Amino acid sequence: MARDAGEVLQVPARRLRELVAEDEELSNLILRAFMSRRSISIWVPG
Repeated sequence: MARDAGEVLQVPARRLRELVAEDEELSNLILRAFMSRRSISIWVPG
Protein backbone atom coordinates (compact mmCIF):
# COMPACT_ATOMS: atom_id res chain seq x y z
CA MET A 1 0.00 0.00 0.00
CA ALA A 2 1.09 3.53 -0.64
CA ARG A 3 -0.40 6.79 0.52
CA ASP A 4 1.02 8.78 -2.37
CA ALA A 5 2.23 8.14 -5.88
CA GLY A 6 5.53 6.33 -6.01
CA GLU A 7 7.48 3.79 -7.98
CA VAL A 8 7.98 0.05 -7.73
CA LEU A 9 11.49 -1.33 -7.63
CA GLN A 10 12.09 -4.92 -8.65
CA VAL A 11 15.00 -6.34 -6.70
CA PRO A 12 16.11 -9.93 -7.26
CA ALA A 13 15.72 -12.06 -4.11
CA ARG A 14 19.46 -12.72 -3.88
CA ARG A 15 20.28 -9.00 -3.96
CA LEU A 16 17.56 -8.22 -1.42
CA ARG A 17 19.08 -10.77 0.97
CA GLU A 18 22.48 -9.11 0.51
CA LEU A 19 21.05 -5.63 1.14
CA VAL A 20 19.19 -6.75 4.26
CA ALA A 21 22.32 -8.44 5.60
CA GLU A 22 24.39 -5.30 4.99
CA ASP A 23 21.96 -2.63 6.20
CA GLU A 24 20.37 -3.02 9.63
CA GLU A 25 18.13 0.04 9.19
CA LEU A 26 16.74 -1.30 5.91
CA SER A 27 16.29 -4.72 7.48
CA ASN A 28 14.28 -3.25 10.36
CA LEU A 29 12.17 -1.14 8.00
CA ILE A 30 11.26 -4.15 5.85
CA LEU A 31 10.50 -6.26 8.92
CA ARG A 32 8.19 -3.57 10.34
CA ALA A 33 6.42 -3.29 6.98
CA PHE A 34 5.82 -7.05 6.81
CA MET A 35 4.61 -7.12 10.41
CA SER A 36 2.23 -4.21 9.78
CA ARG A 37 0.89 -5.85 6.65
CA ARG A 38 0.37 -9.12 8.53
CA SER A 39 -1.41 -7.32 11.34
CA ILE A 40 -3.75 -5.60 8.88
CA SER A 41 -4.53 -8.87 7.10
CA ILE A 42 -5.43 -10.56 10.40
CA TRP A 43 -7.84 -7.84 11.49
CA VAL A 44 -9.48 -7.00 8.16
CA PRO A 45 -12.16 -9.52 7.12
CA GLY A 46 -12.14 -10.97 3.64
